[in-house]
Amino acid sequence: MTKLEKIIAGIYLCLEMGLFFLIKWAEEKQPFFIYGKIEYFAILLNFLFLAFFYLRRKEEGKILLGLTVTLLADYFLTLRGSHFALGVLCFFAVQLIYGWKIGYNRWNVFLRVALFAGFLLLIHFLGMSWFFAIPCSLSICALLGNVICSFQLAHNNKDGILNWIFAVGLLLFAGCDISLGLGLVTQGVEGLTHFHQLANWMVWIFYVPSQVLIAFTGVLENVGYKFHNFTLG
Repeated sequence: MTKLEKIIAGIYLCLEMGLFFLIKWAEEKQPFFIYGKIEYFAILLNFLFLAFFYLRRKEEGKILLGLTVTLLADYFLTLRGSHFALGVLCFFAVQLIYGWKIGYNRWNVFLRVALFAGFLLLIHFLGMSWFFAIPCSLSICALLGNVICSFQLAHNNKDGILNWIFAVGLLLFAGCDISLGLGLVTQGVEGLTHFHQLANWMVWIFYVPSQVLIAFTGVLENVGYKFHNFTLG
């Protein structure tokens, strides 16, 4: 990493940390149309940080592609707060891209299909319509499949520090999705008001660090670190 790149990385981390605390303050004190813009800027900054390194090095672009689609997903869910199913399907596409980066084989494809079937039934039994159950199940099963496979890769390739960074980033991403899901299914449920509020509060606690770690995986790849993946097939 050059001196300029180290300075950029330091500024980025300081800005993301500041935005993290600003988001948590704004969620309590400001209406959605204000804090949603702050949240979206944190995701945009994450994308721009990796784009800067990619344009300088042009070594690896899968994570940048994933962050690009993440921007689109958050445009619907965070900036506009509408088109829920479309936003969730965009996040499903993000997980397909990260699955591509990890590598697909027969075992982990079967794992994702089994997770999809289980979550589809679970979400439907929790009372969500099929219109919401299908995109939600697709997204969460793809993400959980990626979490399991990324940690398997990290364990198998102990010299691959990027695998561990990426795996922890995906695990935090899953924490965000699970918190969001728990917030949705407990909304309006008598006796679970405090749990509902806690779940909603935890969403961005997980989300910002997850995106920072995922972006840093892409940055470190572009400066020469190696990411190990499954053999495709």
